[in-house]
Amino acid sequence: MNNKVANYLRDKKDNIAALYTWDFNVDKPRNKFDVVAEGENCLDKTISLKHGLREYLSKNPNAKVDVAEYFITEWGGIRRFSKSKEIVEEFSKWQDSQSRPADFKPNFASVSSWSKWLSLVCPAWACIYDSRVAYSINAINYLRGGDHKIFPIPNGRNTRLGILDIATLLLKMRLKKEDGSNPKDIEKAHFIKEQDAYLDYLDMMVAVSKVLWGDETHTHEVEMLLFALADTAIYEDVWAQACE
Repeated sequence: MNNKVANYLRDKKDNIAALYTWDFNVDKPRNKFDVVAEGENCLDKTISLKHGLREYLSKNPNAKVDVAEYFITEWGGIRRFSKSKEIVEEFSKWQDSQSRPADFKPNFASVSSWSKWLSLVCPAWACIYDSRVAYSINAINYLRGGDHKIFPIPNGRNTRLGILDIATLLLKMRLKKEDGSNPKDIEKAHFIKEQDAYLDYLDMMVAVSKVLWGDETHTHEVEMLLFALADTAIYEDVWAQACE
């Protein structure tokens, strides 16, 4: 599966600056934290923002909850999230670690929220896992034959992706009558366990980074490509195949 993802992204990786279009209000981090998000495009501004917030946290460690709240709810767009303090406390022992801790076994619930914070404070190994990146991975799996188990998809607000439910399309491809119709049996046979999903995802980001860039330092670029392509090129490819 790692090679399938890498092959899909291969001819797109050098165009990431044009593909990544997650825009945000640069005045808010400036007003809140005196962090200036600079750049000519959304990619550069996002990289600059993350770097600036990390610098701010290094000088203002007591501002973790405020930064987490901004990064998750405003930059990340999860407007109704209200547990920034709990996330900061839950992941505090791993903050600033330079490699994935052996005892890191997170609860999948709210992964779209806590993985944003973790990617900010543990950039050496943590990446954002949300509905778009999960959709993209599953979509590439679907486009390339559906051999790999399905990654669980967190709740998302993108109605376009909801129309073409990639998990259902994959199940249609994978299910056999002998599997039976019991939901628990189907989940066990065809879905990655939630408790394993984030760690498997991180392994994939490393593997794809190595294939495409020759090292494991470009995991965030892999993540951002998957995010950016979810409701554009990947959605269109899924639609085209589903219509065949």
